[in-house]
Amino acid sequence: PARPGFGQAGKKIMIRANHFLVQVANRDLYHYDVSITPEVISKKVNRDVMTALVRTYGESHLARKIPAYDGRKSLFTAGPLPFETKEFVVDLKDKKVAGSSSFRKERQFKVAIKLASRPDLFQLQQFLQRKTREAPYETIQVLDVVLRDLS
Repeated sequence: PARPGFGQAGKKIMIRANHFLVQVANRDLYHYDVSITPEVISKKVNRDVMTALVRTYGESHLARKIPAYDGRKSLFTAGPLPFETKEFVVDLKDKKVAGSSSFRKERQFKVAIKLASRPDLFQLQQFLQRKTREAPYETIQVLDVVLRDLS
């Protein structure tokens, strides 16, 4: 509702904000370091490699977990993967390059995934409830990666 006595000049406009309510389940978060070889500079290719890995090994080796990936070195899951360290071989099939008539060659990548840490949701809750002044940056990074990955 408009404030009484204010906003008499001008016109009403709709404002959209880039924030929204997020409810986080009470599950343990896991942060894994990712190493892809041969090394790739493109986040797009890295994401394609990770998508192929999840498609190939999701049922058998990832316990049906859908990871959030930052396109570089970090992978996050809700709940643990059934290993602390594991290497995968991923074949990236030919794919037409967007905006071009050329095709990307089929390439093979080695993906190493290693448990790095367990971001703490409790500390995030404490921070949001103003019970602590220390912002849990790692946990905030997890949320950022998850939201970007889903968009």
